[in-house]
Amino acid sequence: MKKNISIKISLAFLLCTLLASACKTKKIVSEASGIEAYSETDIKYKIKAANIYFSTMEASGVANINSPQLNISGNFIMRLDHNKRAWMVVKKFGIEAARILIENDTMTMLNRFEKSYMQMPVEDGLKMIGLSMSQNEVIEFLAGNAVIDNSEFLSMSQDSFTYEYKTAFDNLIANYTFDALNEITTKATFADMQNNSLECEYSDYKTIDEVQMIAYNRLLSTSDPRIGEASIELDFKEISVDQVLSFPFEIPSHYNKK
Repeated sequence: MKKNISIKISLAFLLCTLLASACKTKKIVSEASGIEAYSETDIKYKIKAANIYFSTMEASGVANINSPQLNISGNFIMRLDHNKRAWMVVKKFGIEAARILIENDTMTMLNRFEKSYMQMPVEDGLKMIGLSMSQNEVIEFLAGNAVIDNSEFLSMSQDSFTYEYKTAFDNLIANYTFDALNEITTKATFADMQNNSLECEYSDYKTIDEVQMIAYNRLLSTSDPRIGEASIELDFKEISVDQVLSFPFEIPSHYNKK
């Protein structure tokens, strides 16, 4: 049972990657400091306009997981079909260990080593990492996009060129750290009503499709007491958008449902 729980937590924790930034907005000069400043509206639209625009996305890389339940590294391939589905394959020693599909508001995970599968509503699957999002929001989240539409502004602070922008949506409070000098988001933190949190740090920004910027390195950590102190580092090797992709997924008849 403990092994099943650790695999369940680790696979769910792999469903986290976030944010990139770059755009132009109206600037306001701070007379007190002489440093160019942005208004609350400016920062919101800079974060939103920085989202990656795509019909499909494919990304591959290496994931390193450290948690009380499991310490492991492996390769992964992720494919997204905007507003429709998310698909991921995780490999260990070159052998497929797990395959995940999010489609029709349902999350299905195949465990190749145990020849079993789990199937649940997307909402229930995300509760394992303390998040509450719709399927479309999950796809944006996995693409590295800020989930900021239909959110309620809470507060903003500025320290030189660094802004802290806090907003709320559903049952979560999100706080984005925005570097206005380099026009990138360096960190995002999500907290629920029980003070469980998920922190995401972004670095190694690169250009894809000759225009858009995205973070190729993402460090995720959580202090959720249901999981314990855990972290996962995603090191992307390749990211491409708007290619023709397939999303093969089938539950073998001899797999047991967990």
